[in-house]
Formats: sequence, structure tokens, C-alpha cells
Amino acid sequence: MKQEKAIVVIGSIIVALMMVLIAGMANAQDNWHTANQTTVGWDAVTALFNGDPVPPNDTVTYKVYLRDYNTGDETLLTTDGNGIAETQYTITFTAEGLYIVGISAVRQPEGETETIESTICWSDMPDCVDAGGGTFGVKFFQVTATPHGLRIIN
Repeated sequence: MKQEKAIVVIGSIIVALMMVLIAGMANAQDNWHTANQTTVGWDAVTALFNGDPVPPNDTVTYKVYLRDYNTGDETLLTTDGNGIAETQYTITFTAEGLYIVGISAVRQPEGETETIESTICWSDMPDCVDAGGGTFGVKFFQVTATPHGLRIIN
């Protein structure tokens, strides 16, 4: 009987600890960057998913996404066809919120008209971010209106 109670108590403690850890992981970005504009950069993709090098005459471009941290809604920012050739992109925020940045690579094999897009690599995924930087998100808040009616009181 004492062993059964001990097992129940230990099991309850383990469940409670797991719940605390899971709750902590829900807000697990290492860094929140507050800005109305930010530039993100990434390493050029030089290999295929299987590790082979990208063939020299294939084209690789990039699509940049934002994901609303609270709703999960995703927005494609680079709407120019198959993406951009650059490995950095400046994002200007217009709506308040918490955002996660995403990048995908788009491959167009030589002589083909169809493209192949990678999965999106999000800034809250440890395998996707710079090893020294940690996961991140971006916060944007509108500034207040400028005060008016300034006057001398005394």
C-alpha cells in the first residue's frame, strides 16, 4: 500500500514537471527583437535535400514569410514570382504583433518551368537559426500619437 502511494506521488510530480516544461516551451524564443523594421539574413542554399550539391545551372531563390505568433497565420512577403536571389530581406511592420520569420528555398532546375520549394525554416526552430544567435521572434508596437495642445500653465 505504501509503495502504491509512493508511485502515485512520484507519478504526479513527474506529470507536474512535464506540464511546466511544456508550458515553458510554448514561449521558447531565445530572443524577442522589438522593431518597426528589421533585416534578416540566411546562408545561401548550396545543397539538395539528399546532400548532393545544387547543379551549377539550376537557379535557387528564396521566399520570406511571417507567421503571427498568436494566430499562426502565415503571410508570404516576397511576392515577386519565385522569390528573391538575395540572402537577406528587410521587413517593415505595419500591424502590431509578435512575429516569427520564415525562409524557404525555391529551386528551378535548368531547362524546367516548374519550381520546387523547400519546407519553410522558421526563426523559432533551433535547427534553422544561426548557432550563436538562438531562436528569435520580432515584436512590433505602434508609437503613440504626438501630443498636442502644449501650453504654459503658470
